[in-house]
Amino acid sequence: VSDDHKLEIKILANRSLGMEFGVRNKGTRPLSSVPLNAENQERPKQMAVHVAVTGETLNVPDVYSETRFDLAGVREFDAKTGYRTQSVLTIALRDHEKRVIGVLQLINAIDKQTGAPIPFDELTTSFIESLSLLAGQALESYRQMEQLRSRSGLAIHIDEEERAKQVAAIVSSDYFRELKARATALRESPQPGEAASTR
Repeated sequence: VSDDHKLEIKILANRSLGMEFGVRNKGTRPLSSVPLNAENQERPKQMAVHVAVTGETLNVPDVYSETRFDLAGVREFDAKTGYRTQSVLTIALRDHEKRVIGVLQLINAIDKQTGAPIPFDELTTSFIESLSLLAGQALESYRQMEQLRSRSGLAIHIDEEERAKQVAAIVSSDYFRELKARATALRESPQPGEAASTR
């Protein structure tokens, strides 16, 4: 969520299409920003906008059967790329004060056995909601650094040693260990049709 109340892409990755934008790729932004005031219209224009405004998790098994939102953008993207968007899980990212500062959107959960797209199940949704707490903290830190850069004109450089210390502090926390244990249990679960990855 930008300062001028728009939802803009910061990181995008699609394994099937080999599409990536964000941290490692500083190329052209693949999708334009969307004004959040679109939510004031009779029907929300975008699923991500709805989640950014309401803060609720949105789990759609098949977007082509969805009637609550205008999916013209999804259809246009699929038509241009040959991709087939099916299941979509959209979760709000919050700062330490619980304000929505961004949105995490996962597309096409994949059946481990068949490789076919399937809906995101409740266990996966719960896990991703927990993971989004860490993602929200990371996004908040990123935004604070960007604001500092723009206000002071200073370039902030974090050396590899300092970066390693920060990563070590995160992965050694009890919260991260709990998430890792849940992720391991999720991967090793023998339940058929479990959504274990995204496409």
